Amino acid sequence: MEGNEKQKKIKKNNGATSFVKVEVVKEFFQKQFGPFKGGHFFILGIVVIILIIGLALNKNSVSKGEYPEYSMVYQNADGELKVIAKNQKDGIKISSDSETRDVIYANKTNRYILFEKNNSLYLYDSKKKDDTTKILSDAVGAYFTPNDKYVVALDTEGHMYSYNYKKDKEKLDSDVTSIKDCTDTKVLYVKDGSLYIRSLNAKKDDKVKIEDSGVFYASISEDGKRVVYITEKDKDLKYYIIGNGKTDKIDSDVVEYYCDTTCKHMYYVTNDSESKLYYYNGKEGEKVASDVYEIVDVDVLNKQVVYAKEDDKEFTLYYKKAVKGDEVKIDDSLEKLTSAYIYNGKGIYYINDDSELKYAKINGSKIGDVKTVVEDALDGIIAYKKGIILVADTDKRSNGDLYFVSGSKGKKVDSDVYSSYLKVSINGNRVFYLKDYSSNSGDLYTTTGGKGKKIDSDVYRYVYVNDKTVYYLKDFSSSKKYGDMYLYNGSKGKKVVEDVTSMATNKNYYKVK
Repeated sequence: MEGNEKQKKIKKNNGATSFVKVEVVKEFFQKQFGPFKGGHFFILGIVVIILIIGLALNKNSVSKGEYPEYSMVYQNADGELKVIAKNQKDGIKISSDSETRDVIYANKTNRYILFEKNNSLYLYDSKKKDDTTKILSDAVGAYFTPNDKYVVALDTEGHMYSYNYKKDKEKLDSDVTSIKDCTDTKVLYVKDGSLYIRSLNAKKDDKVKIEDSGVFYASISEDGKRVVYITEKDKDLKYYIIGNGKTDKIDSDVVEYYCDTTCKHMYYVTNDSESKLYYYNGKEGEKVASDVYEIVDVDVLNKQVVYAKEDDKEFTLYYKKAVKGDEVKIDDSLEKLTSAYIYNGKGIYYINDDSELKYAKINGSKIGDVKTVVEDALDGIIAYKKGIILVADTDKRSNGDLYFVSGSKGKKVDSDVYSSYLKVSINGNRVFYLKDYSSNSGDLYTTTGGKGKKIDSDVYRYVYVNDKTVYYLKDFSSSKKYGDMYLYNGSKGKKVVEDVTSMATNKNYYKVK
């Protein structure tokens, strides 16, 4: 990273638009927000960090009757942290300390919730209802494994532990500086400047040193079979195959990369004299372009990439289909890089300097004519199932026109829509939004692309769980810092709890296929 002003971030991609996994560890907080103090994000006015690993509620959730279906964590005016089920009148108290923060939902079950209180890590188990378990003192980070069978945690002394809910935590290693990633059975971490991987079962003495030198970034592929990382010294892009111990170097001076779910294929950029863009085909890197400033968007599965070149502070946007396709110029008059998005391998959206949403149809290694779809568009493209949504022609309060865009056609759905608070449903068909937002409140609406349906008025904030479970704060007092929490069940809203100061958001979202 030193001396490379154009490097923005290291990215990986599943073939569409998902980026790097969050590292909930001390190193991550320090890099992103400065020294770790907790409470860097303020959700509805209270000191709560909401870092959700995976989906709090999804199709893999346990059946009803095994234990209650918890869907929302909130804090009341008395400083109590509570969790509430969909059909409850009030929540179950899990903490009475106003210093509670770092709420983390489990990935695939509604049973477990992690939270921090007075620098200690606690676990709430809905099956035990009122009981919470202190897992670790002086905690700086924690993970649920993808299958939620383990909690992996790190303390200020560098001790790393695993916890399987049945007995006390077990130490996995010492002098650990950061946890990089986890699978259902393995943890990837840095110790003494070296990269290691080992089993989450403390009894298995299978620790393997992958890399001696320091690593800039490291992660495990989504299929759990490969570790991909970049070394600090030479910026070598390498992979390690879990199980057979094979390590291979792909290239040096790498500053940016995207990979598919297996990381057998990827795009990456080198920071040599020509800043080359490469496509890794599983065996070697094939050059795609030179003098590349930055990858703007990429679809690894379809071997499509949009990238920018810079000349005298002006950017030119290009498209190319790896590796033999022609380099196709999209736009050569950009003074700044804005949002761009490859939709389902079929088209390219981007926003130019004149705030126009542009679209070009993809036809193999070629693209069609660039067309203007929406004028006065905000620099923020959000994917939905059939294309993108965005807000245009905003006023001083950030209210504007909501558009549903499919291909080169944009449809104005509503006006006076608050641009900073849009939520696409899990299936990608529906959008929730606030309308006529002023003085910290507005009307809550939902639409599938037609006339919007009003849910309620005077809404301060809302949290989407699923199409039939949306919690929102209404009649919020700015002086008292609390309001009433309502539940929308798909047809109407009903008050469930009074005097609520905040709701912990969850990470249920539409994932581009």
